[in-house]
Amino acid sequence: MKKLYKSLVDIKKYQRKGIYHSELFLFWKLAKKLGVNRIVESGTYYGFTANRLAKLFPECRIITYEFRKKRWKIAWDSCRKCNKEIEVMLGKLDPKVLTKKTAVIIDGPKWEAAITLATEIVDKVAMVGIHDMENYIDVLKERFEEVTHSGNPDSDTKKLDKYLDKATIKRHSKGKYYGTVLACVRNK
Repeated sequence: MKKLYKSLVDIKKYQRKGIYHSELFLFWKLAKKLGVNRIVESGTYYGFTANRLAKLFPECRIITYEFRKKRWKIAWDSCRKCNKEIEVMLGKLDPKVLTKKTAVIIDGPKWEAAITLATEIVDKVAMVGIHDMENYIDVLKERFEEVTHSGNPDSDTKKLDKYLDKATIKRHSKGKYYGTVLACVRNK
């Protein structure tokens, strides 16, 4: 499966502040297992992850939301160059686009606000991935029935990140988790 993932995504490419390859691999693997037909991203930034999602999920409708107008324009230009149509929306995630066959990835808002958003939508979708959760795994385990995360320091998936420069790869202050953790949550 990792070989297929590598063939779909240009592993050597990385945009600063983007979701690590190992994190997106986890999201892709779980979403494929759940048979989703729609991917919704909250927090497009400059469109790096949205473009990778389009490659990973060619059969899915891709909708991405960016709250800041300046970044939205850059993301729209970036996503327009992709071979697949990506709907780049200005504003906050609209719950009306969510279905039980949707996987959501939250990269904006951050931290507690992201957990609040995930709590509001988790029962409407197949799965929610939340980025930058290295300090919130215990909180997520209290709030959601199923939590899977990319922060295992022993995971061989971190080899997917070998092209990231050393300054980009952050370590949890206590060394408990690898990188900036993407947590995928579900309620059964």
